[in-house]
Amino acid sequence: MKKCPRCGFENQDNAFFCERCRYPLSPSTPFPLEKCPRCGFENPSGSSICERCKYPLVPPSVQLTEEESTVVNRGDESYLRLSNGAMYLALGVTLLLLTFIPTNFVVENLFGFVAVVLIGLGIGSYSLGFRLLDRRYKNSSIMSIFLLPGFLLMLSGVGLYQANVAPSDTISKNLFLIALIDVGYLVYLVGSFSIALGLIRLSRERNRRTLLIASVVTLVGLVALPLQVLLGVFLIVGQIITYSELKKRTNTSSPQV
Repeated sequence: MKKCPRCGFENQDNAFFCERCRYPLSPSTPFPLEKCPRCGFENPSGSSICERCKYPLVPPSVQLTEEESTVVNRGDESYLRLSNGAMYLALGVTLLLLTFIPTNFVVENLFGFVAVVLIGLGIGSYSLGFRLLDRRYKNSSIMSIFLLPGFLLMLSGVGLYQANVAPSDTISKNLFLIALIDVGYLVYLVGSFSIALGLIRLSRERNRRTLLIASVVTLVGLVALPLQVLLGVFLIVGQIITYSELKKRTNTSSPQV
């Protein structure tokens, strides 16, 4: 019989471990032990919990579930889309202002086309960013799309109004074009308020005062842009600050290598 040197239990001669406490009985073979940090009991190597007090010897690894990981990834993606929307919108409005500087007809039209494309990309990025962010931003995601068609309706109405030089039925044509511009402006305002209010809500939920100020400046710029083009500078400044604030959140949430 082999007597366990730790607990004194009598084991069979061919036993390698104590049947009671699992203490190694063969002195020729080194068996590393893991001492329990709570009760001091010596456990066989590889034990996950203490055999005496059931204290975990190996700290459990914390892993995100697939659903939690998806939520984190969607959150990072939403901030990336929103920051891209701010960047595209700022660039688009900048090019739009440059079209009012007398240069070359081809250059002005090229700037105007690129400006519309960039504004469209910005609105699309905002819409997708709000949709990925949270279900509560669903209205901002849907209604923000109205900004682009409203903007195009206004441009079309203004362009046709300026080109309308025919002396016949001028009044009826002008009334139609004015109505077209007004409808376009109303549709444009729906999209503008959706983007601005979505950013204001985000700034309040995240307690970001700078983002809140940028959102208000953006709203002022969006509303004033069709009325006075030079006031589009407010929109550019607001979107640059918004881009900077959202980019900080994206860089902070990125994994460090």
